[in-house]
Amino acid sequence: MKDKRLLERIKAGDEAVFTELFEVHHAAVFNLCFRMLGDLQETEDITQEVFFKAFLKLKKFRGESEFSTWLYRIAVNLCLNHQRRKRYKKILSLDFLIEKGNQQAGGQGKGPLEELTRKEEKLLIKKSIDSLTKNQRIAVILNHYEGLPYREISEVMGLSVSSVRSLIYRAKQRLSSSLKNT
Repeated sequence: MKDKRLLERIKAGDEAVFTELFEVHHAAVFNLCFRMLGDLQETEDITQEVFFKAFLKLKKFRGESEFSTWLYRIAVNLCLNHQRRKRYKKILSLDFLIEKGNQQAGGQGKGPLEELTRKEEKLLIKKSIDSLTKNQRIAVILNHYEGLPYREISEVMGLSVSSVRSLIYRAKQRLSSSLKNT
């Protein structure tokens, strides 16, 4: 309800109110971007881009969904575009070959056994999530990490609720199978 009042004020010409919308939604958008990208600097950049794009396109927002859902959709699309560009650049750069050589050489630091185990578990989970299809990965992140209900996920992804339910079900099966095999 608060979002609607703020949006009405912005559309009436009080653009300074956008700062309030930013403060209300910044943490959620940042968390979503971080879960999708996994890099702090990239997350900060994309989060800023999400709000910049939202500000520019605000007059096109029709209010058919929640403002937060609309922001999530912008964030997901920008993250996916960023990942595509990043993957393409990485393949073309020599850094890719250097990084691959370093991974094969090992080089893990020593620390307490529990910390190492926890880091390995997180890495395995992240790798398993990264191995999901694009839509499965987005649905799982929005549902599990962001706590969105299926209806909102369907709006963010532009899919039916039953498609989202199916994506999450198949993703959980793949994750379970993947994690059992490791």
